[in-house]
Amino acid sequence: MSQFGVRSPGHEGAGIVVKLGSNVKNFKLGDRAGLKPIWNVCGSCELCWSDKECYCPSAVYTGLAQTGSYQQYVVSPALYTSPIPEGVSDEIAGPIMCSASTIYRSLMESGLKPGNWACFAGGGGGVGAQGVMLAKAMGFRPIVVDTGDLKRDLATKVAGAEAFVDFKTSKDVAEEVKMIADGKGAHG
Repeated sequence: MSQFGVRSPGHEGAGIVVKLGSNVKNFKLGDRAGLKPIWNVCGSCELCWSDKECYCPSAVYTGLAQTGSYQQYVVSPALYTSPIPEGVSDEIAGPIMCSASTIYRSLMESGLKPGNWACFAGGGGGVGAQGVMLAKAMGFRPIVVDTGDLKRDLATKVAGAEAFVDFKTSKDVAEEVKMIADGKGAHG
């Protein structure tokens, strides 16, 4: 990190607003807020104008080119800060700022519709499990491909996957996924 001049890594976080810039209108002191992986973008390239600012070649990333969240106080532009509702802990909200928003964006851009099968390779891990929960909430039918009883339990009992394929014990993972998904295969 030192090659970028960053004093503190950390690309996601949550906390309480303790100071506001003079132009900030969407937060007040004491509000709960989450900080995102992107700190700023150019706002003028084709990617920024086509809802793909996360690919902006001039993007400034939190915790890399800008001081991150591994400290007591951080500065975050209001545009890349999200309000956190009461009742959602910082430990839950922080990771949502990156991993859940990443998988959410992927699901939104997938073209899947309610009732479609969605297959998650590695869906028994943190990001995958969030994807399974979001997919389920969006009406998709999640299938997880991973290995082990702990991953199976996380994917099916906690996240809500309809099916789990253990890639270490399956004779043919693709065929098993296909058969689970009505004999046709997953839609995405």
